[in-house]
Amino acid sequence: MNAINRGQMLVRKLARHRRPLAILAASALVTTACITSADRNATIPSGVINISGGGGGSNNTSTSAGTYKLYTVNDTAPPLLVAYDSATGIGSIGDTTRVFSGYIDSAYLYLNTDLTAAQIVYRHIRDTRTATDSSFDRVVAGADTLFGLYVANTSTVTVTLTDTVGGSHSISTVYSISGTSLTGTQIYTLYNSDNVIGASGQYIAVYDYSGTPLRSIERPSPALASRRRAATIR
Repeated sequence: MNAINRGQMLVRKLARHRRPLAILAASALVTTACITSADRNATIPSGVINISGGGGGSNNTSTSAGTYKLYTVNDTAPPLLVAYDSATGIGSIGDTTRVFSGYIDSAYLYLNTDLTAAQIVYRHIRDTRTATDSSFDRVVAGADTLFGLYVANTSTVTVTLTDTVGGSHSISTVYSISGTSLTGTQIYTLYNSDNVIGASGQYIAVYDYSGTPLRSIERPSPALASRRRAATIR
């Protein structure tokens, strides 16, 4: 076979393979588009939130995402008394005793896959006054809902939330990661029934994974999903 005939056969072989390669390239582009698509119209929920959530967000994601429920406060399961104060006064019309106590009832920490965060802390206070002229026994319950952002790495999660009580300010908490649990030091401020600060301080909070995040735009890795399912069953 001369050189001219060999060249013609090579051209015909390349022509036969060109179309399948083009089809394969088009299929790869379609597959990539499906993986990277995301709903960008979702908005963060406001007010008191339930555990279940929806979808949407950006392409900045975190494998620490999830709903975390408060497991212990200072190594004790909530509800827990975190503040107590008693004051006694002596007056011309008799003695007066005022007792203030504050409790952390429960809490949820939401870490979304788009790196937004939310936290709800349920608490109540009891404020009593015993006196000759007037007495009262008041119980006030409520929940604080805060929103913000978080940054996660392999060992810690730093959550920065905005608190509007007493003027807008940011509160950052660094949680250490251990399995499906997050442990960090949280600060609190409790007000009495006269809307005056009754107590403030801090406590060690342990949150444990309890479900999917409020906003999710991608599935976790199979290994992480398996570990989380085991934690939910427990």
